[in-house]
Amino acid sequence: MTQITIDVPERLAPRLEPVQPYIIEFVEMGLHQFDLGDNPLFEELVNFLATHPSSDEILDLQVSPEVEARIEELLQKNRSTQLSEAEALELEIYNKLDLFFTLVKARTSLKTPHR
Repeated sequence: MTQITIDVPERLAPRLEPVQPYIIEFVEMGLHQFDLGDNPLFEELVNFLATHPSSDEILDLQVSPEVEARIEELLQKNRSTQLSEAEALELEIYNKLDLFFTLVKARTSLKTPHR
């Protein structure tokens, strides 16, 4: 194991003290939260936004059948409590991306004349 020393702000130190045995897990979870590059939905959204879509295209956007199938698979496993830790994190990323794009669509809808 590699040892790393970090400086933390004074205000954060008291909060870290009681959770010291779990810091490695916290770092792993935090790193996973930022690791979206290999998520197919993230890739789809980035590629879509890079095309400078119109308001109508934003409002009409649907995920690919492959992403939809993967999300449904994860939801089914979640319902039957057979979701692994990695799959739970993957599902959480899908949930966050869904929330993000739902907000984009809602704001676009508010600024777009009725179709």
